[in-house]
Amino acid sequence: MAFTCEVRQVFIASPSDVQPERAEVAQAIYEWNDLYAYQMSLVLLPVRWETHAAPEIGGRPQEIINNRVLKDCDLLVGIFWARLGSPTGKAESGTVEEIEEAIRAGKQVLLYFSRKPVPHSCIDASQLSKLHAFRDQYRQQGLVFEFETVGGLRKLVDRHLVIKARQMQTERLAVAGTAAPLSRTAFFLGRYLTGFT
Repeated sequence: MAFTCEVRQVFIASPSDVQPERAEVAQAIYEWNDLYAYQMSLVLLPVRWETHAAPEIGGRPQEIINNRVLKDCDLLVGIFWARLGSPTGKAESGTVEEIEEAIRAGKQVLLYFSRKPVPHSCIDASQLSKLHAFRDQYRQQGLVFEFETVGGLRKLVDRHLVIKARQMQTERLAVAGTAAPLSRTAFFLGRYLTGFT
């Protein structure tokens, strides 16, 4: 059955050392749609530079990603483990630049940091130092979450997508000039997944 919905894009940002986590966040978004899209009249689309960007000449690579992919997204999910990433000429890394661009544009940003132990052979002291400074900076500017396993990240993202979707729906209703509440189904599902009874 066809239904009318709002579509919001979720940009997944991270350095290259968290590929399983990136895939898990995309899967969480797909499954969120299976469960809630109809009840909340909202579809979330996972967006990654590697799937949504195309070859282009005439600018910094990160600038092209920002202009062609990130710009149209409504929400950014940032994931880190042991690396901050490579400098872009404008920021410490592509992921950092994406986060800063999203914040400047007034988009919602969810940041997650892995506490999984880093194998000694993979430790890059410079990257870890920059990552810790970045994490500490954003701990002072807002609320960030930590996780220990891919499954732990998945549980957090499942819960936080419900919270953010409810906020989006509230904002949409405010713009429309109506105080209509969430559907009972969406309300109770949201309370269940966020741990409220």
